[in-house]
Amino acid sequence: MLKRVARRVLSSDEIAPFLRWTLRPLAPCVPNRVLFPIPLAPIVTARLPGGGTMRYGGGKDRLAQSLFWHGYRGHEPETMDLVHSLINTCSVMLDIGASSGIFAIAAALTNPSLIVHAFEPVPRIFELLQRNLRLNDLCSVTAHPSAVSDRIGSLSLYVPPGDFPAVASLRPGLCPGCDEIAVQGTTIDCVVDAHQLPCVDLMKIDTETTEPEVLQGGRRALARFRPLIICEVLKGSTEDGLHDVLDTQDYRYYWITRRGLEPRRRIEGDPACHERNYLFVPEEKVGLVARIARVRL
Repeated sequence: MLKRVARRVLSSDEIAPFLRWTLRPLAPCVPNRVLFPIPLAPIVTARLPGGGTMRYGGGKDRLAQSLFWHGYRGHEPETMDLVHSLINTCSVMLDIGASSGIFAIAAALTNPSLIVHAFEPVPRIFELLQRNLRLNDLCSVTAHPSAVSDRIGSLSLYVPPGDFPAVASLRPGLCPGCDEIAVQGTTIDCVVDAHQLPCVDLMKIDTETTEPEVLQGGRRALARFRPLIICEVLKGSTEDGLHDVLDTQDYRYYWITRRGLEPRRRIEGDPACHERNYLFVPEEKVGLVARIARVRL
């Protein structure tokens, strides 16, 4: 009872501004379970490495909380750093499973000439994505309320409860208590044709275990454009399916870790689910990535 009362007092709108001002400099030393319940201002900001500023709608989603308390590198810092190092060599990016837009926005602010197509099928998260694009005045990012897969047409999306259902998936049974909603499905190849994209240089894919289907629907684009691919890998869910597509396309596999990019002969998700992303690199671009990211591959 006392804990609930204390939590309610600490998260009140009257006390929250003082707590934000007091605790933000101390955030690296304070547990997120203490920081994240504190209400945010309507708009939070984070400085980007190149000197720009990302504006992001404050709210209950963990991405906004991570940005406010821990800055640009608060969410998946190794992947954020990798995107920052690669993005100035790119002209077109596809952000598939864009959520509320943290990667798409950071990429577009870092490289103003970049064209981004961002896909987010969960309606209430798509609204946050649109809001964040408006906050940053990003006309170069096109938001699509679509699920990217290997099929075109109406698809069933399974959305867990909560204000920010970040683990929605086209795969049934991934989370308990999901609502089933109908969303429009598309494929990478369809997007390329519909928008007459001259190239695709970078893809970021996070679709909660349907990443192989996303790549299946983009086989022509993979063969034609040879993009770099940042992809979430959940252990035991997608590894074989990813190999089925990428082995035939002469891709090399690098686990994105705090220690840097680690080459892997086999794709294998992190058992602890802490470092979930891989970088898939066409064989002919390994040297280019090594130079840009300043690593030995």
